[in-house]
Amino acid sequence: MKPDEISPDRINAANADAEAGCEDAYGQSSFAPPVSQEEIFRQLIEDELKEGRLTRSRRKRIVRYAVHLRLSAIQVGRMIQDGRRKALDSDDPAVRRHALKLVEPPPERIPVAWKISAVIALAIVADLIVIALIGS
Repeated sequence: MKPDEISPDRINAANADAEAGCEDAYGQSSFAPPVSQEEIFRQLIEDELKEGRLTRSRRKRIVRYAVHLRLSAIQVGRMIQDGRRKALDSDDPAVRRHALKLVEPPPERIPVAWKISAVIALAIVADLIVIALIGS
C-alpha cells in the first residue's frame, strides 16, 4: 500500500466513529453533519463574488455544473441574485464594487464612425449657418 493511500480498515473505523459520534485524538467529534449541494453552491457563489471573479462565463459554468448535479438552473440563478444582494449590503467596499459590476450594465459606447459622422454633420450645419448669415 502506498503511503498516501488510506487502508479500508481505517475507513471503516472512521465511519464507525462518525456514526457513533466518537471523539478524535483532539477531543473533537469526528461526526460532521452532511452539507447540502445548495449550501455548497451558495458558498461558491459568495466566494466568487467576494473575489470579483463571477464573470458571465463563470456564471454559465456554475449553472452548467449545477444542472449536471441535478440542481435547477433557476435555483442557482436565485442563489446568484441572493449573493449579489448580500454583497451589496456588505461593509467591505471591494465586495460592493465587485457586486456593482454585476448589477450595473456597462456604459453604452457610441461607435467611432458615428462620432466622426456627427462631427462632420455639425461642421456642415455650422458652415451653412455662417453662409446664410453672410449672404443675407
